[in-house]
Amino acid sequence: MRTNPNRPGSTIRHEQMLNDDGAKAVRRLVTLAPGAAAGPIRAAEYRRCRIDQADCAPEAGAARRGFQQTRDGPRPVALMEALGFGRFAVVGHDRGARVAYRMALDHPERVERLAVLNVIPTVDQFERMTGGPSLGYWPWFLLALPAPFPEQLIAAAPEQFLRFVFDSWTADPTAIDDDAFAVYLAAFTPAAASICADYRASFWLDNEHDRDDRRISRYIECPTLVITGAEETQLADGVDVWREWAPDVSVHTAPGGHFIREEAPEGKAAPGVPRDQLMAAAQTGCRRA
Repeated sequence: MRTNPNRPGSTIRHEQMLNDDGAKAVRRLVTLAPGAAAGPIRAAEYRRCRIDQADCAPEAGAARRGFQQTRDGPRPVALMEALGFGRFAVVGHDRGARVAYRMALDHPERVERLAVLNVIPTVDQFERMTGGPSLGYWPWFLLALPAPFPEQLIAAAPEQFLRFVFDSWTADPTAIDDDAFAVYLAAFTPAAASICADYRASFWLDNEHDRDDRRISRYIECPTLVITGAEETQLADGVDVWREWAPDVSVHTAPGGHFIREEAPEGKAAPGVPRDQLMAAAQTGCRRA
């Protein structure tokens, strides 16, 4: 079986969340974050492992094809097993969501619930890149070009690169304040090689793996929550796409665009959602192996 990686060199944060009376958490939640600015998920009774993907370096020979979401190697499933957790929930945003749904596909006996933010499956992403919407998906092609060309572009103008992303992918660019932007920028250039390797993998490998699974009607077995931004019009039909991959799908549309954490923090989203639904992802039957 293909397995889902925690990229080589990734930072792993194992956090013990405590409830109000200080009791130890009893539920397990894995979060996969594509950048250094990923912040905490507030919880009363959850144990969380957060895997930051921004600081992983590409392995030798990966300059052309890059990482893949389904490559053998150190991985979140092995991490959770090492910590003694047999079943757990997974939440991922953007690139982290792609790792998360592959975990659910490749390890249905481990992943109990799934939440994916601001994505559709990779194969569907590539198939819809035609006409006007394709302009918004420029990183999928530019950053997938052979090294070192895209890495050099990032290194030459990292601030301009990020400004363009935040200006064009958010409903309100001011949602990314100066402090948050500084965190993103500090992490961006050092992570350029792994970012590009990830996009190369999507082009060469992950697309193929998704297509193979779709052909044999392999689907996500666990309950799946899909969250998108209201201004992400290209994902307006995202829930319909996900229902082709998972029989049990719920959906929430948050205010703003692609950067939900900054654009729709707690208090701006609809009452009780998405925080309660995200927390519900960790509420059933997680137990030690």
